[in-house]
Amino acid sequence: MTATFVKYIFAFFKRNYRAAAAELREGAVFLKAEGGRATGDAEHALEASAQELDKLATETAEAAVKSVQDLDNAFARADHALAKQYHALADAAHEKDKDKLAGQYVRAAADHLGHAVAWTGRETEEATADVIDAVRIGAGKLIEGSGRTAVEGGKLFSDLGKAIERAGKSVEPHK
Repeated sequence: MTATFVKYIFAFFKRNYRAAAAELREGAVFLKAEGGRATGDAEHALEASAQELDKLATETAEAAVKSVQDLDNAFARADHALAKQYHALADAAHEKDKDKLAGQYVRAAADHLGHAVAWTGRETEEATADVIDAVRIGAGKLIEGSGRTAVEGGKLFSDLGKAIERAGKSVEPHK
């Protein structure tokens, strides 16, 4: 998603609103697809973010976007929704002893969490940054096949879930 959002920003500031709107619609399609395989809070957040990106795409095409902060907030919510989704997928893969897949998903969740916080313009809390770093290390071990004990008991997954929840309080107005 970050590449899509960066392409949007470049097109937007070049006043190529049609191209910028197309980038947002592409992002919305991706979020809808992810929402189609999600459940619970992640499903709701993905669907709400997809709708928000569609709305912003229409506003962009009409050169009616009111503030860059609205865009940053929407991007933060989209990345946060993806962090929730990939965290849930990582948990499910881990429970089925699919360590490589769990590692890939948990790394994606940590990456999207980091992006979500970055879009808010706030500094990442030390606790959240520590969790993201630990998850990236643990994910690498899971992917290479040497990390089962590093995440035994689900502490890594639990800590990431708590960090996603904390970040959600600052990015997530979807109810």
